[in-house]
Amino acid sequence: MSGGAACLYRQPNYTGEAVCLNPGQDLASIANAQGGFRSVKMNGASSLAVFQQTNFGGSTETFTADIPDLQLVPFAWWRYESAASIQSIRAR
Repeated sequence: MSGGAACLYRQPNYTGEAVCLNPGQDLASIANAQGGFRSVKMNGASSLAVFQQTNFGGSTETFTADIPDLQLVPFAWWRYESAASIQSIRAR
């Protein structure tokens, strides 16, 4: 991971397996078999857009700051799920 990479973590407080992207990178499909994501750390990236479906489809949410527990994000589409079911991401 480089110093500017935004990372999604499988567990709260930036722990567990991570998926990281440098600014300008996209990932059209994420294997979500581990049950989703619970935290996001920006690490110098300006924004991280997350999507409910692969290929940047469905509901979206954009983060510009670290979030230690995605379950605490109000009105997010994953609010009643045990973890955010993010399927694709874009870092800027």
